[in-house]
Amino acid sequence: GMVYVEHNWGSAIYQSNQYNAQMGAWVCSPGDVNGDGKGDVAYGAPYWNANLGGEGAYWVRLVGSTGSWVRYGTQRSAHLGTCLAGGDYNGDGFADLGIAEPWFNNNNVTNVGRVFTYLGGGNTYYKQMPYESQLKKHNGENLGRLGRSDLGTKVTLHVERAGTAAGREQVRLEWWCRPFLDGLGHDQLSRDYTAWMPTNGPAAYGSSVPITQVISGLTPNTMYSLQWRVKSKSPYFPSTRWLCLDASGRGQADFRTAPGTVSVGDEPVLTLQPMAAFPNPFSSRTQVQFDVKETGPVSLRVLDVSGRLVRTLVDETRFSGNHESAWDGIDEHGQHVAAGVYFAHLETTEGKSVQRLTLVR
Repeated sequence: GMVYVEHNWGSAIYQSNQYNAQMGAWVCSPGDVNGDGKGDVAYGAPYWNANLGGEGAYWVRLVGSTGSWVRYGTQRSAHLGTCLAGGDYNGDGFADLGIAEPWFNNNNVTNVGRVFTYLGGGNTYYKQMPYESQLKKHNGENLGRLGRSDLGTKVTLHVERAGTAAGREQVRLEWWCRPFLDGLGHDQLSRDYTAWMPTNGPAAYGSSVPITQVISGLTPNTMYSLQWRVKSKSPYFPSTRWLCLDASGRGQADFRTAPGTVSVGDEPVLTLQPMAAFPNPFSSRTQVQFDVKETGPVSLRVLDVSGRLVRTLVDETRFSGNHESAWDGIDEHGQHVAAGVYFAHLETTEGKSVQRLTLVR
């Protein structure tokens, strides 16, 4: 067996070199299990033979570093690593990993099976401040990982219980919300924050107060990374760790804002079907994705801010369905264009849509 891994930081090949080990029978990305901001990879070899025969094994590779670990089964033919699944099992904001060993025998009971659970974590203030799961939402609807917001220019960050385990104290909400840049995450040297506010009277979980903050000024139809924490003036409970959506790290995108309507020149533009570009902003190449509801002629052109044609990407009949076309920052004459804002202008039988593109050099 063999596992191929492709990611923004490079690529890798892992192989077992063992007959019938079946490495790669199950592969998953549990998320950022070690808190370094990069999604990690886990895979199993359910028929791996260390010294028992078919006990199985699984590996966790920490993407972006040389770190990794492996666990081998302890029972013959139990096939550890048959199935792996990631998620935030305990609600602490870190990605966790579950590994199945379906043919495990418990005493005299055959093939009862069992599941190992690894709880992810990192160097954090995890035990210094209690908290409940924070939710990104707007109008009461939770925004899931890689979900699309209700509005194109803002989202609402809500912390149900911000406080300390001690008595009353001053707390505030801090966050990063930056456009996702080619797998590099966002600028972590700058952050926004609310004013200090007093917590309520002490209760079972200490003293706390709910905080709701509207994050505005966002660009429509753009991927964003978002992390947040609660900071306190107490020297004993200085802050929570930085939190993000389940299975997400600071080097990963978290959500996309809703599409907006952008006019180029005096021509009216109507957004009728989903359209997106990823990565955006981009430095060398972006992939423009769009939907065609009915088979027919499709025109996809890149225009500059004055409405002049820069590049024609599509000018042909397309069948209904999902489509994409790449733009590498080169114009109709084969020349690299300057950094700046451009617009992908889509026209189909249903109407017209525009996607803003930001080229950085």
